[in-house]
Amino acid sequence: MTVARYGRRPNYVDAVQVTEDNALEVAEWAGGHVTRDPQTDRLMIRMPQSKIPACVGDWVVRDHMPEGLGPARPMLDNVFRWAFAQG
Repeated sequence: MTVARYGRRPNYVDAVQVTEDNALEVAEWAGGHVTRDPQTDRLMIRMPQSKIPACVGDWVVRDHMPEGLGPARPMLDNVFRWAFAQG
């Protein structure tokens, strides 16, 4: 798993895109767990601070805050790419 730092002025986030291969590592990093949707068999990562799971192709994002990294939250791929540029 490779976590990269992305920036949107004036804040930065650490983010990783979910794949079938890294889902367990991402879930551990995000403090969540991996499940499969029983209806669609889609892989999902559920995080304690989020009502919405992250699916393959989504990004899991953690904000940089004065006290450290904030809670993990999912973002759709197109929303993440619109909001952030790698830097």
